[in-house]
Amino acid sequence: MRPLRAPSAVFLIAAPMLLLAQEPASFTPEERAAMTARRIAAAIGLDERATDKATGLLIDGEHQVAELRARMDETQREIDAQLIPYFEQLSVTLEPDQAAKLEALLASGALSGCCLERTAQATSGDAPGGSTAEPPTTGPAKPARTAKTTGGAK
Repeated sequence: MRPLRAPSAVFLIAAPMLLLAQEPASFTPEERAAMTARRIAAAIGLDERATDKATGLLIDGEHQVAELRARMDETQREIDAQLIPYFEQLSVTLEPDQAAKLEALLASGALSGCCLERTAQATSGDAPGGSTAEPPTTGPAKPARTAKTTGGAK
């Protein structure tokens, strides 16, 4: 089994480096605003006119935060690059089939930055698979509210 780990480790080292060389899918402020407006429209039932109005407002907001998003993307690339040695160390401790699955996760970009949360949801069966280019339509689950009791009758 050990002879198979060396080729796996080599691929595991190369795959993230190839991913880091690729630019993440970046959207223009207009594209991002339109995606967000469509998600809002679907979630709260906006008609086409209200969706267009929301898109216009969100375009202004997206232009305002464009520089912050660029800095965030660069920071995420740095984080991903610093994690490579840890994925490499993990790979050599795995069985060959597990190392291959880890390689596939890394090659798909599923363990890269902001996509990590969606990977966890998809592997637990809570979220459908698919492209990570568009953020999920709903936020994290919130705990159900419970009625407060005073402990006795009044």
